[in-house]
Formats: sequence, structure tokens, C-alpha cells
Amino acid sequence: AQQLFQRDAQTITPEALESVKAALASSDIEHKAETKKKSIPRKAAGQTWEDPTLAEWPENDYRLFCGDLGNEVNDDVLSKAFSRFPSFNMAKVSFCFT
Repeated sequence: AQQLFQRDAQTITPEALESVKAALASSDIEHKAETKKKSIPRKAAGQTWEDPTLAEWPENDYRLFCGDLGNEVNDDVLSKAFSRFPSFNMAKVSFCFT
């Protein structure tokens, strides 16, 4: 194990690590900018509006609606509840006041 660690430590230089971090940060910034540009039209109950939050989700995802949740439930609580499933991607709590 020590030999593998030493070999990996020699392979991954601090410069290479910084390069990877910079690439990931750049990719994240580009994704957020692209997400902000997309606006998805929605239509329900005779009204039409644009919903930019839908651009945060992959195009080919499947969504599950969980209703009648308590006020203490947030994105993190749902993420922890569903993260044991391999296909889980993200959770988003939406409040609807009627």
C-alpha cells in the first residue's frame, strides 16, 4: 500500500491538481451561465410563464413528486432520504401556497 501511495503521490503533482481544480471550476461556471441563459416555458391553468429552474435538471431525467411534506423538509433532507438509490441525482423542495 505504501508503494502505491508513493507512486500516486509522484504522479499527481501540485500543479496537476491545481490544473484539475481550475478546469472543474471553469466547467461549473460555464454550466451555471448556460443554466441562467435557458428559460423553459411552462403552461398550466391558462397561464404561461418561464421557469429557469427547470434548466438545472438533466433533460432526460425522471422526477418524483412527494407531497404533503412538513415545513422542516428542505433540499438536504430529501437528498439524504433518496441518496441511497444509485439513480438519484438531486432534490428540490418547492412550496406551493394556495
